[in-house]
Amino acid sequence: YNMFAFDAVDDEIVVSNGVCGNNDAVTISAWVKISSSTPAEGLIYAENDGTSRAGVIFRLSATNRKKLLIGGRQSSNGTFYNSETSTDVLTDDTLHFVTGVINTTANNHKIYVDGALVLNESSIGWTSDIVGNGLSFNAKIGEYFSNNLRFLGDMSSVSIYNDELNQAEVTQLYNGGKIPYYETLPSSLTSGCVMAIEMSSRDNTLNDLSGNSNNGTANGGVTDNGSLQTFAAYT
Repeated sequence: YNMFAFDAVDDEIVVSNGVCGNNDAVTISAWVKISSSTPAEGLIYAENDGTSRAGVIFRLSATNRKKLLIGGRQSSNGTFYNSETSTDVLTDDTLHFVTGVINTTANNHKIYVDGALVLNESSIGWTSDIVGNGLSFNAKIGEYFSNNLRFLGDMSSVSIYNDELNQAEVTQLYNGGKIPYYETLPSSLTSGCVMAIEMSSRDNTLNDLSGNSNNGTANGGVTDNGSLQTFAAYT
């Protein structure tokens, strides 16, 4: 595997227009690798809703880097709902495929690790959909909007879906990601694709392979070890 290295100091990948929008469901996935040096609360992905809190966020737990948290901000009243795993689900120095799901209609949060369901929490409290970015607010990988919650470790192939992926689809995405890298998206993963950012560029611009020009910008010297990865979003 070839991963992007984040230093928890100033590394980030910014997508100028968030991709989640106002949604009743969202799925976020990424390949991540942490170590004993990785701090708790490190961000995997977040979209800003124009306030101090994210519209949607997927990160390490605030109390334990080996736990995961998925959360979203409700559009009707701004309430932020989140769920985190009760036990350790990540292992230091091991590559994991992590997936977080919010379904406001089903009032349910799920987290998968390496294709296996490790959290399934119902009766969250959702009464409306998730605050989204519209066309103006940023999405970020590896860093939060107030310059904290930075990620220290390796990451690649962050994926966003404006829908809930079921167990079979998560497994398909996990198995497909075992390919070291994609120069083009596999046909099974192209339906509804709105963003697929090439994460191996040697300059600051990370090209969107979907053709939608949703390019990412790498800041702070985030580096790779020389091979193509993708940042993909699907509806």
